[in-house]
Amino acid sequence: MSDKKWTPAQRQVIENRQGTLLVSAAAGSGKTAVLVERALRIIAEDGVDADRLLIVTFTNAAAAELRSRISQGLEQRQAVATGQARQQLRRQRMLLQRASICTADAFCLELVRQNFYRLDLPAEFSVGETGTLAGLRAKALEDALEEYAADEDFARFSGMYGRSRDDRSAGDTLLELYEFLSTRPDRKGLRAAMLAPWRQDGLIKSTPWGSQLRAQAADCLEQGAEFARQLAAL
Repeated sequence: MSDKKWTPAQRQVIENRQGTLLVSAAAGSGKTAVLVERALRIIAEDGVDADRLLIVTFTNAAAAELRSRISQGLEQRQAVATGQARQQLRRQRMLLQRASICTADAFCLELVRQNFYRLDLPAEFSVGETGTLAGLRAKALEDALEEYAADEDFARFSGMYGRSRDDRSAGDTLLELYEFLSTRPDRKGLRAAMLAPWRQDGLIKSTPWGSQLRAQAADCLEQGAEFARQLAAL
């Protein structure tokens, strides 16, 4: 048991075992120390094997620090333990080396590697490097622009994003939209929701963009009226 003095809120986080727990804490509030103590108690007091832990962080440095501090905590407990408890803590230090304490992307990659056959992926798949992915996106965009070059609707769309003789501005817009959608979990649903208003029948004033156009037109009219009043007062 750690002799550190915990605040009531920290103690609640460390000792809670009632299921999902969401903690919000400011920088420097002791989040890492609390997480380490929680993990130590789960291992040393609750009897959970260390290799069953899953701790996901944002950086490799944070993951390495967590693993090291948990190992040090187990070592300190082992030093004062006796008999069977001492042997159990020694075993947990060994099991800790197999625990999933890593970054979110590393955990996801390992999960995919273990289940590639369920995902219809080849066993030798690899993660694309940033430069490689950028090249593939550029090639896909080039092919798409070439395919739709003769399409009248696309020509009107392209004309909205620049007056140059090429489709560079339209292509940049398409890439921005792709990158925005790629960060969303339900990209197909979001894309359908974004397209739905454009497929509505009826007057333009009933559409989302119609309301914005009317508001802009009203502002322009008000500015024009004010300008006319100023001229009349001269």
